[in-house]
Amino acid sequence: MTDEPRRNALHRTWAWSLRLHRTYRETNWALVDQGVVSGVNFLTMVLLARLLGVEQFGKFSIAWLVLLFFKSIQAALVVAPMMTIGPKQRDDEQALYYGAVILQQVGIALLTFLLIVLGIWIAELLPLDLGLTGLGLALGAAAATDQVQDFVRRYLYTHQRAFAAFLNDVICFGIRIALLIGLYMYAKSSASGALALWLIAIASALAAGVGVWLIGPVRFDRRSFVSVCGHHWAFSKWIFGSAIFRWMSGHLIVLMSGGILGAYAVGAIRSTTNVLAPVQVFLLALANIAPVKAARLFHEHGAQPLLRYLGKLSIAGFAMTAAMVIFGSLFASQIVGLLYGDEYRPFAYLIHWWAVIYLVGFLEFPLETGLKAIEHTRPLFYTVVIEAIFAAATSYLLAFHFGLPGVMFGLLVVKIIPVSVLATSFLRKVPPWRRPADVKS
Repeated sequence: MTDEPRRNALHRTWAWSLRLHRTYRETNWALVDQGVVSGVNFLTMVLLARLLGVEQFGKFSIAWLVLLFFKSIQAALVVAPMMTIGPKQRDDEQALYYGAVILQQVGIALLTFLLIVLGIWIAELLPLDLGLTGLGLALGAAAATDQVQDFVRRYLYTHQRAFAAFLNDVICFGIRIALLIGLYMYAKSSASGALALWLIAIASALAAGVGVWLIGPVRFDRRSFVSVCGHHWAFSKWIFGSAIFRWMSGHLIVLMSGGILGAYAVGAIRSTTNVLAPVQVFLLALANIAPVKAARLFHEHGAQPLLRYLGKLSIAGFAMTAAMVIFGSLFASQIVGLLYGDEYRPFAYLIHWWAVIYLVGFLEFPLETGLKAIEHTRPLFYTVVIEAIFAAATSYLLAFHFGLPGVMFGLLVVKIIPVSVLATSFLRKVPPWRRPADVKS
């Protein structure tokens, strides 16, 4: 090849590389960011599992489930509507809109702190041992600060500033893991669930403080606040109900396992699900990008581009999920022993259950994304009501009669239910075999 054709080929290759980078840079940064977040969460659970042992780690996991409950409510009332409604705002509307959303988030964080502290204080007065004694202030602080930091990163994703979101998460989770490694290396004897929660709260608060400077200009107006809250509620009322019932559906079964089998069961379940952390990284990264892109496609181009996007998302995502869970299943015992030690090795078989659960669960993601894009969220509520009824009716029997395998079977059914219901609802609303003239929410 002569010099001129060679230069032309290099030029075309370089131009193609630049186009590829511009097309996927937001997704790439989202994947890197979620890798940092989930990687640190993974290391957090590994360190705490080793520090606390199966029994105490199970009690910490119960506290963590409480944090996740309030975070799911925040996601329903603030994050989900912001990531769908926010991109549709005109330039002259954005300052008032995001000012109202910030006020909404601050209020929910404060309410979270108060409810957790008050709830645990009341629980301590009752003849119940929920494993949360002495954790009120620490858990309340961790839950509230974690919400605010998560809001900052989601705000940045809504504005397509994935790199800024990545930097904020590096600050938060870098500080967190440094503090926990220091605890593991130099103060093992002082380790406790309360201390771990305080360290998590400190890291989240510092990152949230830095993140405030990354938020663009906002304006605060009472009328706009009321209007935005009303719009968010219209969008998220079904998601809000879904969040409560979803927590009940999935976590009620896990909590029942702790009540029937002992706190060790919760520790075993929570530790083994971490082995498939790469799947969570992948799904959470997509959750930062897919809802925004799907909402824009539907808003600007209609149903058919949305269907094509969701089809590609489903095929590629399922293939990636399958590759990861197969690898984790093949080396389950070795991975558990390496991460947690021999104390946890007898529970390695649970990873095979998690592999099937994650595969089925992935199918829920593109369906939920599509329903949110067309602002038809009522089916999300129906699914979790069915899941919660199933969990409430069967969790005791599954744990009591079948032990941990029964618990895992219940968690699998809880994933099959929403896939079936959401697929039916979405295909009725946006049938792929014809172009609908109108899609009503």
